[in-house]
Amino acid sequence: MGARTSLAVFNKRVDSLLLGISDTVLPVMDRDIAIREAVQKYNRDMPRRSVVEFAGDAGAYYLLHGLTVNIAESNQDAGIDLRNSGTTTDEKLAIQFTLSRKMLIHAFAFYLQRTGEDVDGELVGSLYTDSSDLPVTKICEAERVDIDGDAGAPEGRYYKVEFTLTDALMLPAGTYHAAIEGSGYTYADGTTEVILGVQQSSTPTNTVSTHNGTSWAVYGTDSAGILEVTASTPGWRSQFGTPLKVEYPAADIGSDEAPNLLEDDQWEIYYTEEGVSLRFPGYRPSTTELVRITIMEPFVWTEAPTPEIDTPPQHFDAICYLAAHKCCLRLVSKFGQLRSSTLMADVADRSSQARTYKDLAKSYMNEYNAALGMGEESKTPPASAIVDLDLEPQYTDGSFLFHGKRKR
Repeated sequence: MGARTSLAVFNKRVDSLLLGISDTVLPVMDRDIAIREAVQKYNRDMPRRSVVEFAGDAGAYYLLHGLTVNIAESNQDAGIDLRNSGTTTDEKLAIQFTLSRKMLIHAFAFYLQRTGEDVDGELVGSLYTDSSDLPVTKICEAERVDIDGDAGAPEGRYYKVEFTLTDALMLPAGTYHAAIEGSGYTYADGTTEVILGVQQSSTPTNTVSTHNGTSWAVYGTDSAGILEVTASTPGWRSQFGTPLKVEYPAADIGSDEAPNLLEDDQWEIYYTEEGVSLRFPGYRPSTTELVRITIMEPFVWTEAPTPEIDTPPQHFDAICYLAAHKCCLRLVSKFGQLRSSTLMADVADRSSQARTYKDLAKSYMNEYNAALGMGEESKTPPASAIVDLDLEPQYTDGSFLFHGKRKR
């Protein structure tokens, strides 16, 4: 993932371009919106292109973005109480899952409910490596969730509570554990508690483990955890990607093989509730064959107290010029609305300001186009010349292409 630029950094640069226009004239919120609008246009003009590669599995469908693990909540028939630190039992609970191929992990979700209208504290979700079917080493920690907040465990009913990774995590094929624990949470049986939904009937395979404050152990009653894991094929960052071409079997560049691009009717993008998949109607790529996709995908803000986006650093100035253009258009609209005034000079001044900002908006757009090599300013105009090949009448002994030797 490339370097991220925060909205605050964009704002600082745009403020310098606008030469100190006060917040009373152009509010901070309008500047933020202008920057986001600039990124939207930049997405259309210079979309991100990347290449996705993965090995086949003898199937027709390949998940591009969505639920790589999706254990149905309809299987839930029991619950395990999550206790707080210091109780020496069930201080953490974890559910084992397996990735069949290398994936980029974005989020995971547990099936939770809470007892008590007000439950203090936060839920902490983490991913662990596996050894002998138990969690071993913490890989990462997701963004925390308020227990009784809108995104937390609902009171008196189960719901999938999602834990999002700030930065997507690449994991190879293998076995892992998604774990949950409380922070600032005090467990009281039947009063304030968080309950993890599991399946315990029909002798399920035990995928739940528990931590007693010192070590992990398999949960005493065989329980199949209810879990979702949202992931994408490496290179495919979100559900908004658009394939440009699909190559199969992918050429071996080292062997000088020619690309084997499929026709549009030989592949399709298939959407389901679980996500986005690439489907081959007439092929079943084997594990020894590689599929290569070239995709176009927009840049998306990472929403946080300070939003960030990973647009190319070399295009930072161009996006700021475009944002300044959007800001000036707002000022044109503001000062272009002539209102009745007792002083005609005031009306004339507002009209003059509108024209000034309109000219500035055009200048900033020209700067944006020039920075990206677009627009009329970046084009080489066609060249032509008119030459009269006809000669003055004269006698000559030579011949011309369309005239004889006589007088022309």
